[in-house]
Amino acid sequence: MRVFFWDKNIYRIAKVKSEIGNNIELIFSSGEEKKINKTKVPFVFVIDNEKNFIDRTEKFFVNLDVNEVWKASPKENFTICDLNNILFSQQKNCTNKAALLMCILKNPIYFRKKQDGFFCSVSQEVINSAIKSEKLKAQNLKDEAFLINQILEGEIPEKIKKIENKLFFETSKQSIEYKAVKKAGMIMGLKPVEILYKIGFLKSAFEYHKLVFLNKNKETAEDNNNPLIESKKNPLFSNFIFPNAKAEAYSIDDASTSEIDDAFSLSKTETNPVQWIVGIHIALPVKFLTIQECESMGVRDQALSIYSPSEKKTMLPKGVLEKASLDENTIKPVLSLYVNFDENAEIIKHNTVLENIFIKKNIRLGDWENEFEKNPFTEKLPWAGLKDLYALSKKLSKKRSVKKTNKPRIKPEFKISVLERNTNSLENLDLQGVPVVEVRRRGSIADTVVSEFMVLANSIWALRLSNSSMPAIFRVNVSGLTRMQTSVGPHNDLGVDAYAWTTSPLRRHIDFINQWQLVCSILPINNSLILQKEKVILEIKNYEKKQFLYSNFQKFMEKYWTLRWMILKTNKFGEFWEKTDGNRFFLNGIYLGKGQYCLIDAPFTFRLTNSEDLIKGEKVKLEIESINCLDMKVKFSRA
Repeated sequence: MRVFFWDKNIYRIAKVKSEIGNNIELIFSSGEEKKINKTKVPFVFVIDNEKNFIDRTEKFFVNLDVNEVWKASPKENFTICDLNNILFSQQKNCTNKAALLMCILKNPIYFRKKQDGFFCSVSQEVINSAIKSEKLKAQNLKDEAFLINQILEGEIPEKIKKIENKLFFETSKQSIEYKAVKKAGMIMGLKPVEILYKIGFLKSAFEYHKLVFLNKNKETAEDNNNPLIESKKNPLFSNFIFPNAKAEAYSIDDASTSEIDDAFSLSKTETNPVQWIVGIHIALPVKFLTIQECESMGVRDQALSIYSPSEKKTMLPKGVLEKASLDENTIKPVLSLYVNFDENAEIIKHNTVLENIFIKKNIRLGDWENEFEKNPFTEKLPWAGLKDLYALSKKLSKKRSVKKTNKPRIKPEFKISVLERNTNSLENLDLQGVPVVEVRRRGSIADTVVSEFMVLANSIWALRLSNSSMPAIFRVNVSGLTRMQTSVGPHNDLGVDAYAWTTSPLRRHIDFINQWQLVCSILPINNSLILQKEKVILEIKNYEKKQFLYSNFQKFMEKYWTLRWMILKTNKFGEFWEKTDGNRFFLNGIYLGKGQYCLIDAPFTFRLTNSEDLIKGEKVKLEIESINCLDMKVKFSRA
């Protein structure tokens, strides 16, 4: 007795060695042995001669019409023997049964395998649907092959043109078009994105990187610079008239800053002892936008302004920024913190008020900082008050006793900007622009003044929010870890007992919320206007998610423009470069230890082998072998 059966997508025949229960032990003519389970493996007992049995079965199978077999099959469960008795009652033999088994197994559209050697026929509706699906699949394969050929010939298929940028994203990864690109790439040894660049579908690596981010951020990538729909009246200020400040304020910002959150004023009393009154004035967007409007206008969803070296997308709509940003020669509403200091920078008292103030000047960073470093007594400052503010801020810094280990900084810090772009919007996919890499200034007069007085305001207002018992968002740093939470706690890294983001309400929704709660603590308002704790917790989660996405994008694009900066060092424009005998260039680096290096003139860190002869902090001359802005890789070697 022999068994004809289906095994790993082929038909086989073997002699029965033994049969125990549901298990049949088989032995092949080659001597190989195998055990099959009768309830799981489709089979037919064969009495005929084994010689050429499978060939004879296949010849008989070719003459079977699957439609006729299906029509004749029972509507209930049946066995091969049942079907053989119906179709070949006058000519029963093992070849017929084996051919029927072959017919059923090769036509899963018409038949389904059951347990214990039983089968069932499929309904006409299911068959029609399956045949339609098979035809569609065959057509898709044909279309895919056509697209692959076009791509291999260097053409952009019309179907791919119609899909446009959706081709890059997860929702299109199962499309015929993407599969064709992927298979063409496998043939050519290229990644899908490299294929699309090669055939000209992608105009640049810059375009691709921007599109990937915009897709990840598609919920907030729509234009939020809608015209401001004026509220009838912000209920927060329904019974409040803003007084006018006596002082004039000055802001200190980079030239590219368009969202001016903060400004300063300074006056001196003639009392004994002499006192300095420092005014820290923060833009007041809550006067022009309610919490509900932040949600409806997409401000809350975006959560913070998006920055990269070549573009930005402000958190607030243009209309709100025009009204709230502390632009020079304008009178703007502000939340002001006035702090009285003695000559040792000890705080005598402080007061928080809402008021209108005249912004005298927007001081921009520039040569005046270098002039001050060279000569602290210089009169060439954009505002005379900067000297006293700097003196106070240095004393404040010492008093904070910032709890940081003063390790020598090996890696320099950099600022990357891009000049000569038509527009700085996120939607601009043109790769034009000239990257500029500058060493970031730390400890300058502007950096010290702004950072110290912002820390002061954020710590004083954090305590005010805590004492008011209003839900707020605090920054807490313990054991080296910083987190946001709704309960107050120390920020050990800054050396303060309480800290909350309150001084950048034009750029961070967290600051906007804290400002809203601060105003609620100042004015006699309806308690229904106060943001509740459950809502505040949701705002923290939303902010952290968006901040992670935007931060990664910013770092990625800083790396991209750093690669472009390197290419410009060779006097060439573009996104790709390879070393040749006539075109070589070198950069200086620093060995950081454990095989890691950084460049001296740009923010780029990488690894190289064979560094055993170097000591940490040692300067190294490096040669660039190739630069690829599409896969964001640079190949270095030691010169």
